[in-house]
Amino acid sequence: MKILITGATGFIGGEIVLGLLERGYQIRALTRNPDRARDLLPSGVECVKGDITRPDGLYDAVSGCDAIIHLVGIIFEKGKNMFDDVHYKGTVNIVTAAKQTKVKRFLHMSALGSRPDAVSNYHRTKYRGEQCVVKSGLDYTIFRPSLVFGHKDRSINLFIKMIKLMPIFPVIGSGGGRTQPVFVSDVARAFVASVEDKNTFSKTYDIGGPNTMTYEELFDLIMEVIGKRRKKLYIPIGLMRPLAAIYELLRIPVISRDQLIMLEEDNTCDNSLAAKDFAIRFQDLKEYLMGLKKY
Repeated sequence: MKILITGATGFIGGEIVLGLLERGYQIRALTRNPDRARDLLPSGVECVKGDITRPDGLYDAVSGCDAIIHLVGIIFEKGKNMFDDVHYKGTVNIVTAAKQTKVKRFLHMSALGSRPDAVSNYHRTKYRGEQCVVKSGLDYTIFRPSLVFGHKDRSINLFIKMIKLMPIFPVIGSGGGRTQPVFVSDVARAFVASVEDKNTFSKTYDIGGPNTMTYEELFDLIMEVIGKRRKKLYIPIGLMRPLAAIYELLRIPVISRDQLIMLEEDNTCDNSLAAKDFAIRFQDLKEYLMGLKKY
């Protein structure tokens, strides 16, 4: 079975590629830079040039495949890569290519919190992408992970570095928004297990770890594990908005107004359906941190 993957070189994509190869699947990676992708991906992965925001070339990229795993998403808008172009129009393009080439199986990465009335544009466009998949007529499965952690993540690892290096740790807003960190290998395991499992067709899975916590509790947990206590400086959201707007204007990927919104929202779920269908015992964040090398 040959599977086309968009976003194969990403943090989550890399884990999914490894899991698929272990099961003997053939992998074709859609990438804007095949030469760079070949250096990042395991040998045996076929790399083809393409861009989900450009329909031209997607037909050829998808042809000959039996399934598609669509992972591409962005956190920051930059240049021509805007949320609507990537999350919605890009999904429309890859779904259209799937239908043109008679590929029926489609696995889609969304995000926990995606909904039509979301305050953040990120979540609204993620929801629009979901709806394109749901209405496509394809044999789809949609995954909505919470905050994903692992060796190459850009969130938990960033917090660790900041706590190690800074005498005072900045907390944006109240720190009261709740999250449910989920291990990258657990997310990848769900994708891989669902590829040929008809029981997962036409289902949407919310995926979070075993514990919910506020962002302040998350920071406190990291401090506890690495053995460094830091005073916290609370920065009101209202003070951060103008700065975030400047970052957006200058296309500097530090923090956006959308991210400020999401920091104050709860981002938790009931993960029981995923746990049951994929037989997953979700990795606890504290256990994971304790299992790493000494800090």
